[in-house]
Amino acid sequence: MTKLNGEGILSYSYEGNSHLICLKEDIAGDDLFSPDLTDAEYTDIKEILDKFSKKSPSELELLTTTHYAFISLQDKSHNSIIAGVQKIKGTKFSKAQIKNAIHELEIA
Repeated sequence: MTKLNGEGILSYSYEGNSHLICLKEDIAGDDLFSPDLTDAEYTDIKEILDKFSKKSPSELELLTTTHYAFISLQDKSHNSIIAGVQKIKGTKFSKAQIKNAIHELEIA
């Protein structure tokens, strides 16, 4: 991260217990992508960046924990995933937040 900051690709700051990481405004579009990418790879990466790059670290933590619970559990029901996230994170995220993460990830 320090290297990318030094190269002018991203900037970061600390906010409480979190880090805010941003791409520099003048670095955008095709400058971020390798010329060796296929059209499908470029489309996939662009879609991921568009969907997740504006999320806070806490939002990304919830999404990744929800995904982890989903792939780790045999019971893929909403209630099971919610219980799995709560087992991992305790009371950090509400049931409503976890349900929203399930919906956003389009799982279960």
